[in-house]
Amino acid sequence: MEITQLASGVTLRFIQNNRFKTTMISICFYLPLNKNTVSVEALIPKVMTAQSPKYKDFSEINRRLDSLYGAVLSTNVDKLGDLHEIRFAVSALSDRYTLENSGALSGVTELLSELLFSQYLSGQKYEDSVLTREKRLLTEEINSEINDKRRYARQRCEQEMCSGEPYGLPAHGTIEGVKAIDDDCLYKQIEMMLKTAYVNIQITGEKLPAGILETFKQSFSKIQRDYQTLNKDIINPAETLETIVEKMDVKQGKLVMGLRSASVGNDEQTISTMVMGDLFGGGPYSKLFCNVREKLSLCYYCSARSVRRKGLIFVESGVEKQNTERAKEEIINQFNAVKSGDFTAENLAESTRSLSDSVKSVSDDLSSLDRWYSTRTFEENPLSPEGFAKKISLVTADDVKESANRFLLDTVYIIEPKEELENE
Repeated sequence: MEITQLASGVTLRFIQNNRFKTTMISICFYLPLNKNTVSVEALIPKVMTAQSPKYKDFSEINRRLDSLYGAVLSTNVDKLGDLHEIRFAVSALSDRYTLENSGALSGVTELLSELLFSQYLSGQKYEDSVLTREKRLLTEEINSEINDKRRYARQRCEQEMCSGEPYGLPAHGTIEGVKAIDDDCLYKQIEMMLKTAYVNIQITGEKLPAGILETFKQSFSKIQRDYQTLNKDIINPAETLETIVEKMDVKQGKLVMGLRSASVGNDEQTISTMVMGDLFGGGPYSKLFCNVREKLSLCYYCSARSVRRKGLIFVESGVEKQNTERAKEEIINQFNAVKSGDFTAENLAESTRSLSDSVKSVSDDLSSLDRWYSTRTFEENPLSPEGFAKKISLVTADDVKESANRFLLDTVYIIEPKEELENE
C-alpha cells in the first residue's frame, strides 16, 4: 500500500492489484456522528451527485459516465464506529484497456472533482427541485428500513444499547431530521465536510492513474482546510441489563440481544473475536444454528454479527411470542458453552475454514476489496485479506474461549405482535 498526504487530514492510499481490468476510486469523508447533523450528512452524497455547474442533471452526468466506457458512480453513508462515513466511489476501465489509452480514469477523476467541489466553490445553491426530490428519496429509504422489521429491530437495539454514544444514531438520519433540511443547512454542512472532515481517497487497481494526485491536490488546495483530529470511539463496559419490549403490527416477533466487551483493537487483536462470533452464530456449523434453530426449533433464524470497532456483538432472531423467553435462555446457554470451551476441534476447524475462504474471496471483487481497506482507514498497516485469512487458521480453542469471556449481555430488545394479530 502506498500512502500520500495531499493536505491537512487528506490522505490518498493506493492498493495495487492486477486482477481487474477496472480501477476503483473512492473518496470517504469522516465526521463525528451527531444527532443535529446526521440527517443532512446522509443527504449530502445524494444531492452532490445529482447536479453541478457543469452537469445540470442526472442525464448529463450519466451521459458523461457512458462516454467513459460505462464508468459507474455510487454513493453511500455508513457508520464506522462513532464516525459518520460519507462515501463517493467510481469504477472505470483501466487506461490500458481503452482505445489508444484514452484516459477514462482521468475523466472520472475530473468528474468526481467537479461534483464534489464546483458547486460549493461557485457559491451556487442546488435547485429546489433537486433538494425536494432527494429529501423525498431519503425519506423513502428510511421508511423502507422501518418496514424491514429484522433490520429495524437491530437498529433499535443499537439505539437503546448505545443511547449515550454517537454509534446509537441511525446512519441515514431520521424522517424528522430530513424534513428540517433547507438550502442553508445543506450548504453549511457541505462546507463543514469539505473543510473539517478526515478524507481518505483510495485507489484500487493495477496502476496509480497518471495525474490523479495532482488533480485532487489542486482541488483540496482551493478549500481552506481546518481539520481537527477525530476523537477515539467510546468504549463502554456492560452494566445493568436492559430489556425493551415493543408491540407492533407484526406476525413474527423479533429478538435482538446485544453483548459488550471493553476490549477492541486492530485486525491482529480482533481475529479471535471474529472466529468466536462465527463459531457462536455464523454458518450452519455454529452453536446458534445447530441448537437454537435446528435442534430446538425455537426461531426462524438466529445469527450473530460483531462490530469490531465498538466491541459489540448482536444476536438476531425471528421468534414466535411463546418461544421468546426460551430462545433467549438458550442463546445465553450456547454463549456460555463457547465461554467454557464446549465445542469440538471439528467445530473450530469448520469455522476457521469457512471464514478463511470468505475472507480470501474479498480479493475476487473490486468493490469488496475497496471496502476491506476503507473500513480499516484508521489502522496502521492493515492486513490484506490473504494475510488475515492466514492468521484465522492460527486461532486456537483457548483464543476463542478467552475472547468469549470478554463479553457480557448488555441489552435485550424484543418486538412482539399486538394482541389482535396473535389471535388471527
